[in-house]
Amino acid sequence: MFKKIDMLHCEGSELVNDKGKRIILRGTNLGGWLLREGWMDTGAFEIPVSIKDTRHLEECTIYDFGEVKRFNRIKIVSQTDERIKLHSSNDGITWDEICTVNLNEPERCPFPEGKPVPYDISGKTYNFGTYLYDGKICFNEVRSRFVKLECESSNEISAIMRYGDVDEFISRKILEERFGKQKMEELLTIYKKAYISDEDLEEIKKIGFNLVRIPIYWQEIMNSDGSIKESAFSELDWLIEKCREKEIYVMLDYHGAPGGHTSGSITCGQLDFNEFWNKEEYQDMSCRIIKALVNRYKDEPTIAAFDLLNEPAVDIYDSSDKYIVDGNDEHLISGEVHLCDDVRIQIQTVYQKLYDAARSTGDMHILSVQPFIDNDLLGNPEERGWEQVIYQIHCYASNWRDHDEVERSVDSYIAIIKKYQNKWKVPVLIGEFCFWEFLDVWEYWLDGLEIMGVSWSNWNYKNIDPNIQDNWACRYHFKGEFADLLKDSYETICYKWGQYSSNNYETNVNLMGLLSKKARAGS
Repeated sequence: MFKKIDMLHCEGSELVNDKGKRIILRGTNLGGWLLREGWMDTGAFEIPVSIKDTRHLEECTIYDFGEVKRFNRIKIVSQTDERIKLHSSNDGITWDEICTVNLNEPERCPFPEGKPVPYDISGKTYNFGTYLYDGKICFNEVRSRFVKLECESSNEISAIMRYGDVDEFISRKILEERFGKQKMEELLTIYKKAYISDEDLEEIKKIGFNLVRIPIYWQEIMNSDGSIKESAFSELDWLIEKCREKEIYVMLDYHGAPGGHTSGSITCGQLDFNEFWNKEEYQDMSCRIIKALVNRYKDEPTIAAFDLLNEPAVDIYDSSDKYIVDGNDEHLISGEVHLCDDVRIQIQTVYQKLYDAARSTGDMHILSVQPFIDNDLLGNPEERGWEQVIYQIHCYASNWRDHDEVERSVDSYIAIIKKYQNKWKVPVLIGEFCFWEFLDVWEYWLDGLEIMGVSWSNWNYKNIDPNIQDNWACRYHFKGEFADLLKDSYETICYKWGQYSSNNYETNVNLMGLLSKKARAGS
């Protein structure tokens, strides 16, 4: 059992406990427990996209959403034997073809085993092309503000929707509107108790891990009015007590902030929203959440660190002027990115607020910050007056089916870590990583981290993905039933969400074996 003497501290680029013993953290993420990313946890359903304006022209009809939206299904009023053309545009002037389809074509269900599992490794819908299914025209996902319908008759679009990518914010909202807040919370509790149990923590200990990183959504801790929930710490108290007994360190990861903060990615719990950066209210709410977490666990030696904000991103995916990719500059390693000054300042300012909120409690636990995208984003913590800080990096290989490209990605990441470990003079944690099907590359990567004394936690412990070769998790291929939050009864959702225990997943024997080998070899 952990005691006060096991509390971790930073000494230069190393982690040590109060006995002065060097500690390297080797573990996993419990993603999907206190923040459910729909592509890896709870299935999918259709979300309607609102149409703000419709213009009927002689040769076509144009539908305006009022802003850029994501969609991959359209329903037509009349299912006649005619040819339909769909186009998309962001300005209403330049148009790209979405698809051309004959409505008399036979419908088909493209999903594996006839069961909707619409996700690939990036969380987007599978690339099935264009097809008719369930009375709708289905196609690969599109992002646009306008849709143009061309057809021979006066046919019209009756509905536009997105299937898949169910985020935490929407699913909570739907449950509360259907069943009320109390029953929504009851459903979430059923899910959470099934998803991670004491048996899971025993398995994690048996693998040899000494760390679990816990991604947390803001609505787990705080009500919408900004007050801290009475039940805010129920699950965390339980998990920390169990981990203390098993001598597993816990990192509390603030993964999802109000308004969305990861440039519209579902990983923050609110897809297509990034309002956190422009609203002081959301930032203040986050400071209160961080302060509440730190106050709750300020004397707890099981806590390795508080992760202040996961993957901060200010619209970088949609605005090329926000960042510079430069692999030729002599000061950069190939593939590094430097954000522009105004974006850097935005992120630095927020991190300073969160740091100050944590330190205002008097607690001196380690704080984790993420120079996400730009490794120079936060600079030397000493120059900011920051103490007891660990820098966290996330590493994924993009060209995921090419062995040599994935291995080159690892070489690049190792070079970057070496460079910035010396430059920052702080410990480094690889908080998330995945290198797909190439276990020899995983081993090469983990050996490299061990040589550098770098801590790590793979993403993730559990995932619904039926494809083992993606190596997203130690437990994969959920065999239970997915809940339809829009249609299923309260009792049905209770039953389906109660199936998320690990005995309804398959074990990724090869990945788990490799991670166990590396975790135990270094312990």
